[in-house]
Amino acid sequence: MGYYTGMRAGEIFGLTWDKVNLREGFIDLEPEDTKTSEPRTIYLDPLLKDMFAELAKVRHISHNFVFTLEGKPIKSIRTSFDRACKKAGIKDFRFHDLRHTFNTNMRKAVGREGDALNF
Repeated sequence: MGYYTGMRAGEIFGLTWDKVNLREGFIDLEPEDTKTSEPRTIYLDPLLKDMFAELAKVRHISHNFVFTLEGKPIKSIRTSFDRACKKAGIKDFRFHDLRHTFNTNMRKAVGREGDALNF
């Protein structure tokens, strides 16, 4: 999610279903949802749209959070993320680096004349 959207960890783990528009394929973050207190619309690529469609099938009635584990909202994945990086042999990598990667990829996707490229 961080790699494909550039969203911060807090924005991802705090995401609720009322912010997700599956029909149109975007997430609408309100000022209170973002670190900068500015609203932002995040468009979903087909992979994420499919992922959200699958997640929507197992929504919990006790809360409105999108990302859950055993019926409870996920607050952090630090331990799992660190373990996965270690297992993959990746050193010096934080979840926030996914945001940087997304931004770099977006800059690369814009050609010298401002035309979007496929990447």
